[in-house]
Amino acid sequence: MIPQKGKFAGATSQTTPEGGPVGLEIKVTHGGFRVKRFAIGWVANCDSGFTPLVQATKAVSPVSLGGKFHVGGGYESTSGNLAGTQYSAEVTSKLKGKFTGKRKAKGTFQATAVLIDSTTNAPVSTCTTGPVTWKAKHL
Repeated sequence: MIPQKGKFAGATSQTTPEGGPVGLEIKVTHGGFRVKRFAIGWVANCDSGFTPLVQATKAVSPVSLGGKFHVGGGYESTSGNLAGTQYSAEVTSKLKGKFTGKRKAKGTFQATAVLIDSTTNAPVSTCTTGPVTWKAKHL
């Protein structure tokens, strides 16, 4: 299914540490064959006594004739609740999505982040979201 051009918004199966919904946004190009922006918030539980990591991931992807899209890879982050701390995160994420109609989408997301102490360059914690589901509707 080729989606309608424009903006979609929705939420994930996660909640923020404060209990609110974790959101996402999708922007689709004219013709519906490209996700020109996919932005998803996420929360990952950490080991070694670290507080949950609150981050966001952005991606772009072509859309298949069947309405599917996917992105995977890694990047470094110092944003979210890492801003202003001595830590950075090496993030690996995997996104899968499908437009189930011209105005609806759903999918899965998963991320793992290794926290790095910037003074010693040593890994200090691993944080993971586990499997996250999401849904979005055209605005």
